[in-house]
Amino acid sequence: MQNECVQFSPTGKSILLCCSNLAGNIWDGCIKTYTDVDSLARKRGPAATVKTEFGCPSAKWLDERTIISACDAGAINIWDWLGDGTLQNKKCLKEHNDLVLKLAISKDRNKVLSASADATVKIWDVCQGAHASVGRIQVPSCVNDADFCGSESGNIIASVSKDGFLNVWDMREATQPTMTTLLPEEPSCISFRAITQDFVIGTRVGNVICSDLRAGGNLKASIISQKDNINEITLNEKEDLVASASDDGSVCVYSFSRNSVVYHETKHSDFVRGLAFSPEETKDVTLLSAGWDSKVAVHSIKLDTNA
Repeated sequence: MQNECVQFSPTGKSILLCCSNLAGNIWDGCIKTYTDVDSLARKRGPAATVKTEFGCPSAKWLDERTIISACDAGAINIWDWLGDGTLQNKKCLKEHNDLVLKLAISKDRNKVLSASADATVKIWDVCQGAHASVGRIQVPSCVNDADFCGSESGNIIASVSKDGFLNVWDMREATQPTMTTLLPEEPSCISFRAITQDFVIGTRVGNVICSDLRAGGNLKASIISQKDNINEITLNEKEDLVASASDDGSVCVYSFSRNSVVYHETKHSDFVRGLAFSPEETKDVTLLSAGWDSKVAVHSIKLDTNA
């Protein structure tokens, strides 16, 4: 199976890995949980595993025992990690008409958004049980990714789509975007950097760019250049870092405080699809990458504290 996504739990004590079987007539997948990095990297047995009927391109931890996953069939699933080592499907919510590509969680962890190839973003109130979506955004083309923009309540959302547009929406009045910007390259993924009110955006041609929310989404800088499509970007707010994963098999880490790339390594022989910074405080920053080569690589980012 090809690895699609890797995520640390909020405390960093557990890790989830999502995989998809993209060969043959039937696409299925699985979700696995691990209790330490070493077991995951060395392919030892997971603490829990469950097979899924469809591919699983994205997943997030809601808390230390609850996982929400995206599905190629247009659904999102909520799982409970039980004490007996099993993952139990708590709920399956199918409102999208095409692949669910990405998920994001609000700062207060009460809302989840799902970005889909059906050209919509849907918002789910998990605090209220997520029985149905509580908000919906419609754009002209496939939504490649979306993210919440800083506020605790999760009312402000940004989306990037196949037509090249960055849109910002206020969900209290979501009939039209409050900001629309045509980007210079097709965006593939997005993360919101709250400290500077910037969007960090990966593109199909292998660049990572910054767009300023306060300046109407205008391009500020291009900070990373890789050889192929950027599949994933993830932020480390404490160290002010952004990591990017590319189809060229490489992983890059850029330091905003140093204004430079501090790490660039190719440990994969196929597309890198997932990235996750460990939230645990250690001497060096730990980053995991997951790729279609079925490998999970551990990256140790050494930062010169005197720089």
